[in-house]
Amino acid sequence: MPMLIPHSGAAKKARRISCISNLHMIGLAARIYKSDHEENFPWMVSTNFNSTNTSGSREFTNSP
Repeated sequence: MPMLIPHSGAAKKARRISCISNLHMIGLAARIYKSDHEENFPWMVSTNFNSTNTSGSREFTNSP
C-alpha cells in the first residue's frame, strides 16, 4: 500500500507536465496559423460564407 502514494504523486506530476506541454503546443500552433493567415487567429476566420461579415466567425466577434 505505501508504494501507491509516491506513484500517484508522480503520475499527477506527469499528467500536469503533459497538460502544460499540450497547452503550449496549442498556443504555438495558433501563433503559426496567425503568421500564415493575414494575422488572424483560427477563431477569427469567418465561417459564414454567405455574408459580408468580416469581424469574425458566427461564434466569435472581435468588437469592443
